[in-house]
Parts: sequence; structure tokens; C-alpha cells
Amino acid sequence: MMLPIIVSLTGSVMALRLNSVIPMPAIIIIVTRYFGGTKLGTGGLTHAYSETAAKAIEEAGVVEKYLTQRFSMVVNFSDYNNVERLFNKYDVDITRRDFTDIVELTVEIRLSSIDKIKGELIELTSGRIIFGEVI
Repeated sequence: MMLPIIVSLTGSVMALRLNSVIPMPAIIIIVTRYFGGTKLGTGGLTHAYSETAAKAIEEAGVVEKYLTQRFSMVVNFSDYNNVERLFNKYDVDITRRDFTDIVELTVEIRLSSIDKIKGELIELTSGRIIFGEVI
């Protein structure tokens, strides 16, 4: 028989214990305990839940995600290698490349870096870059 247990007091204690071991900005962990006849008490439950949550986080790993904006742009073929190096420097994700006599790009740029990267692109290409629509 599966019974979800929600205890705000032990939950807050567990969160404090976890945050001291693994800093997490915002996370929800649901632990289900199958009752096997052994009463653990508040301290035992807190320890069991904390240990289970810490193992789950450790196994899952941490993936950092950022808010991004997708842009289209056109650069001269002669500027492309320098533009790509700049994108690598700032971990810009190039989602589409079309090569003809020019290079059409669609990229995802971290919101916090948009102005800085756009400024560097303009300088790097001597103003030859054409920014398209925000997608």
C-alpha cells in the first residue's frame, strides 16, 4: 500500500539539510515510502527522506538552463569564421546555418548577453552584419 506522506515540519528540516550539502535554487522532490511495519519517527523519516533526496539529486545531476532569445542574421562569408569564434566564446547555440554567397544564421543567445554580443558582432564585422527578425 502506497501512502504519500506530507509533513511540512519534516519537509523544511529536510530542505535545510539538503541545502547545506547540495545548493539548489528551487527544486521539488517527492519521496514515497512504502510502510513495511517499522515506525521511524520524525527524526528517522527526516533522515530517510533527506538521504533519498540527496541520492536522487546526485544521480540525476544538474543541468543549467538559461533564458534565451532566437535571432536570425546574415553575415558575409568572409566574416563567418570570426563570428563563429565569438559564438563559441559565449556559448551561443547556432540552430541553423545556410551557406551561399552569404551565411544566414539562426542562433539562440542568452538574454543577459544579447546587447554585449550584438555590439561585438557589429564591431567584429565592421557593421556588415544584418540582424533579422526575432523569432
